Amino acid sequence: MTPLAQSPSRSWLTRWWQELSPVSRTFLVLLIAPLLVLNVWAIAQIFEYFREILVAVLVAALLAFLLSYPVGWLHRLRIRRGIAS
Repeated sequence: MTPLAQSPSRSWLTRWWQELSPVSRTFLVLLIAPLLVLNVWAIAQIFEYFREILVAVLVAALLAFLLSYPVGWLHRLRIRRGIAS
């Protein structure tokens, strides 16, 4: 019985990783690790560039969420939504 026939429930990625030699696995890890570090650094730089905009949008969304309850309550009291807000 071949190793592939033993466990058909494993994903193709797990089977592929198991078929690699130890040297190939080492080279793959040595290639992927710097790419992951660079991706994290790039995402951090992008977040830093857009930080003020993201913070403003998050604060606005939080305020809109919190103020929707009193506006809905006033709307149920027959006050128009525009005036209630």
